[in-house]
Amino acid sequence: MAMNFIKGVAEYWTPVLSTSQFLEKGVLTPEEFVIAGDELVRRCPSWAWGTDTSRTARPFLPTDKQYLITRNVPSMRRADAYAMESAAEEVLEQTDADADGWVATHTDRVEQDIPDIAALDLNAPEPDIQVYEVSVAGATVGGSSLSPRVQEDDPYALDACEIVDATNVNVIRTRTYDLTISYDKYYQTPRMWLFGYDENRNPLSPEQVMEDISSDHAHKTVTVESHPHITGISCASIHPCKHASVVKTMMRSSPVEVTVSSYMFLFLKFIQGVIPTIEYDFTPDVNE
Repeated sequence: MAMNFIKGVAEYWTPVLSTSQFLEKGVLTPEEFVIAGDELVRRCPSWAWGTDTSRTARPFLPTDKQYLITRNVPSMRRADAYAMESAAEEVLEQTDADADGWVATHTDRVEQDIPDIAALDLNAPEPDIQVYEVSVAGATVGGSSLSPRVQEDDPYALDACEIVDATNVNVIRTRTYDLTISYDKYYQTPRMWLFGYDENRNPLSPEQVMEDISSDHAHKTVTVESHPHITGISCASIHPCKHASVVKTMMRSSPVEVTVSSYMFLFLKFIQGVIPTIEYDFTPDVNE
């Protein structure tokens, strides 16, 4: 709490960045934060702007564009499941003073190829199908709570709830997250905040949230703090002290010039290395 107070005082006395230093330092002015956020909302509709009219509102940002938010983002597995896979690691930022650098994990993950329909063997035997119970935002897929419009009319069809054993340890129970991105005036970069729910929409404890954080970052660059705009809740937050230098490194390695409007896509790309289990949308390529 003391560190939060000290940081809050330092941020209060830090002047608002008014001159663009995006290319030189990888930081954003409040106006550039809005430009980058507008582009994220335009290209990824699951993201939206959040409004803050309370005393916590930042006066240097529009009232209706205080932070970005995306809700009910699924998290299918815990981070240790990814850790057991062979994962390439890439150091995105390193200085003489910090030999560890910022580690981007799971950079070797590739999407599975989908065969062309013409190449499929229609006479091949049907594969065994494993049924999972997946709960997202209170709606169960694999149980009996689907809308009547999509339930099977076949009288001989098995009820899925008879197939799924709720005590089965192999059943996937999906967590969901509300993610917010605020503007950090002290570090002059976006800052990610996470608030998680279990499959029954009960809030996750801080330790449960850490289960979805890469082991390279849990309890290190990720801490639990009060949300700057949403009062009464504490969220896991990815500390922004290295955000600018990491983005600058990614900009240098990009084959094309990166603009301010593409900033959020770079930001979300490297943040995924910290929270590999949380499947938020940042699909547009920064080179498009």
